[in-house]
Amino acid sequence: MTPKLYVAVFLLGVLWIVPGGVSPIEVTGVSGGSISIPCEYDVKYRGFKKYFCRGNPVGCEDLISTKDQDTEGRYSLFDDGEGQLLVRIKQLSAVDEGWYQCAVHIPYAWDKYTDVYITVTDGLSPSPAALEPVTPETAALYYEGPGTNSTTEQLMSPFNSTTPEEGKAKNATTPNREPVGHYTDKYHGVLLGIVGLIVVMIVAIILLGIVLCVKRAKSGDSDTSHIIPSSTPTAPVGP
Repeated sequence: MTPKLYVAVFLLGVLWIVPGGVSPIEVTGVSGGSISIPCEYDVKYRGFKKYFCRGNPVGCEDLISTKDQDTEGRYSLFDDGEGQLLVRIKQLSAVDEGWYQCAVHIPYAWDKYTDVYITVTDGLSPSPAALEPVTPETAALYYEGPGTNSTTEQLMSPFNSTTPEEGKAKNATTPNREPVGHYTDKYHGVLLGIVGLIVVMIVAIILLGIVLCVKRAKSGDSDTSHIIPSSTPTAPVGP
């Protein structure tokens, strides 16, 4: 293997190990109400399995996924097939606060994750002065009262409607803060990426060592084969 080939193998290993993702989303909901979380994914993953889980990417606990179910208990998941994934959680409570992941499952590679942090309050919706247009990056909030029914029309409303109905959608600016536990969870993925890079480097070094040993052995055999044995004069045989 040439040095260029080693570099190519190393870069491929890096691309395979380093996780992909987009900007994190922060969402605030009211206890007893519901929230809808719009996540985006690359359209090239249209037919791939999507899921929503709790925690950081390492050891994330699956809550709901496409292909298996689109509704599971308090959770609903809808994939429009065009790069938009909508997660809806009903009957919020304080225990729902924390880190989650919108994810695309990619076989034989690192799944694509979008960090989501949910904050649950017991107050009313934010004042109109704090509102801004809905984007996945600034975290849209869709407040609905307890007991609101879930329908496909409600699930699709963040994508297809700008006029909220009764129990209307509210938007809020992402707070300028890092929630407790964010750094710990985020750097789990970074640490895993570093460990993966170290493994790739070790494998590359081992392969390089093997190739050098083989070349040295072949070179030694070649040098030995070119040595001409010296002729030893035969002593005369006496009468």
